[in-house]
Amino acid sequence: MDRTLPLTLACQAIRARSAAFLCMGLVWWGLGSSPSWAWALQEGTPTLSPAAQAEIEAREAKRREHEAQLAVERLLRERESALIRYNHMLPGLRTAAKREQAFREHYPDPKKWAPRFLAVHEQYPQTLGAARALVWIVRHLDRGPVERSARTILLRDHLQRPELAPVCSALNSESRPGARQDLEHLLQHSPIPAVKTGALVQLCRMDLELWQGDQVQAAKARLELRIPRLAAAYAKQSFEGRTGADWASRLQVELAHLSMGQAFVDWRARTLDGEPRALADAHGKVVILFFWKAAAPGCRRALPHIEALRNQQADAPLKVIGVSGDVDVERARRWSRVLKLGFEQWHGPPASDGSLLFGVDQWPTFFVLDAQGKVLAARADWPTAAEAAQAELRRMAKPQPNPEPDEPVPQEEPAPKAL
Repeated sequence: MDRTLPLTLACQAIRARSAAFLCMGLVWWGLGSSPSWAWALQEGTPTLSPAAQAEIEAREAKRREHEAQLAVERLLRERESALIRYNHMLPGLRTAAKREQAFREHYPDPKKWAPRFLAVHEQYPQTLGAARALVWIVRHLDRGPVERSARTILLRDHLQRPELAPVCSALNSESRPGARQDLEHLLQHSPIPAVKTGALVQLCRMDLELWQGDQVQAAKARLELRIPRLAAAYAKQSFEGRTGADWASRLQVELAHLSMGQAFVDWRARTLDGEPRALADAHGKVVILFFWKAAAPGCRRALPHIEALRNQQADAPLKVIGVSGDVDVERARRWSRVLKLGFEQWHGPPASDGSLLFGVDQWPTFFVLDAQGKVLAARADWPTAAEAAQAELRRMAKPQPNPEPDEPVPQEEPAPKAL
């Protein structure tokens, strides 16, 4: 190609002050400096070299990743702003009817936002932004076609990503459709150790929930295999802020003391006023342990129901023990007075042996023990705890049949002695 022609065109452009000549010169110079383009023009077939094609594809993938991340961040900011506005609105609403109306009209319901997050995947499939959007859906919805679709796509297209660890946290109950099968799939096929650790921990927790009825033996067999595997293969891997070794120790304690029908831990603590207490002192009574926190709205909502049960069972052998999860004991004592808690209050902040030992990481949480200190309900919600306690109280109230005395065995008379 003639290299003097671009310079000639440029000179003409300067003399004629024409932008057209200048552009022609620059284009011709660029084509002349690129052998591949020059060859393509000469042959009449516009093609790219493999290296150029790969570079273009890489830039396009990077652009799509960037746009997907921006789309997710934008959705997260919008929902967070809507949630802040809704929370600022609540203190000014004095009636339940107004609060209910505000909830319907202004609360950013995850069910309404989930299709918008799913649209990120549809627009930018197989990107990190799409994975984050799908994980958000799984964490905020517990069932439904959108949630199930998000889970299916994550396990199909994003199995190589460490971002699937929060999915293990969300699949925390046997009642969630397909949860056990998905955790088994993650444990077998994910190449990420942190994801495998989470799946193994959640499968163990599910087996602890099955510690009743005909499923005890199967659950126990799985736990006896999985807990040592967790301690050996994933001891240093982290999941939900704890290492695999910590999880194995905690699950072993739960297997021995916190499962259905097992003897509960002989826990000793102090009241909010500093007096020592022991659970053994409550033997002979049905005990409800109520783990609460001042900042948890669910705890305040549960209080009227707890008081109603205490009043209903005033003459029954029932003892309710509140266990505060607030680190600041003075704050816990102040809230105990504000909430007018009429039952004994113990101090068990998250760093104490009580909360760590019992696996309490959300509030409210309930444990129910029978009169012999065996577990009737573990880490339950209030309806489950109340039902378990009342069923045991009804059983204890039934008159026990007196065993019939054994009839005396007739004694054979000795044979008369011969004279």
